Amino acid sequence: MERQNGALLEEMNRRTRLQMRLNRIVQGITIAGLAYFLTGLFSFVAKGLKAAGALPPQVSADLVAALAMPIAVLIAIAFMARVLRLSREAAEEEHLD
Repeated sequence: MERQNGALLEEMNRRTRLQMRLNRIVQGITIAGLAYFLTGLFSFVAKGLKAAGALPPQVSADLVAALAMPIAVLIAIAFMARVLRLSREAAEEEHLD
């Protein structure tokens, strides 16, 4: 019986590790997707600014979008960190009730 319980606990631990790994992969994909979307928005705005003549002639909309990519990644990371923090806080409150 003890051996069976040990095997069951080990299997539960293995599944938990797999779920955590999958969760990290999904978070990484979410950050990449959000950064891609934000870069597209930056590019759209840059093209509008270029068409309006608000950007210097030597600065292209593509250059602005490329320079905005690190900002988009940082925004995506900050967003995911906030979502995770709020999720953790909600889980903690649920356990306190």
